[in-house]
Amino acid sequence: YYETVTRNGNTYCFYFKDVLYGYNNSIDVFIDGMSIKDGVVTTNLFLYEYYITETEMEKAYVSSLKEAIVNSNYIEANNIVEKKLNGTVTHKQLSFVINNNGKFFKYQILSSKNLDY
Repeated sequence: YYETVTRNGNTYCFYFKDVLYGYNNSIDVFIDGMSIKDGVVTTNLFLYEYYITETEMEKAYVSSLKEAIVNSNYIEANNIVEKKLNGTVTHKQLSFVINNNGKFFKYQILSSKNLDY
């Protein structure tokens, strides 16, 4: 990852534009639930990753995906991504804390794990 991150002492700098240019897939997220306990935020989410070439059919599928996400219909969203966009669906659980004093990073991830659905 040396092309996208540099280290200077105890600080890191991320070249987000370089990451963006080198990654062609589209990503959408559906939040399946969130809780906060003792300052730790835990969220379950569906991560949708797919690649499109901007055909009209693909644009219609992406529009349907976004509508399914807005309507909290993760089953339909999963089907669109896997069957129509030939993408992948990952069900994850993230736990993190908010660091209001952080200069660059406002969140510290404590754990990330894949869930079965």
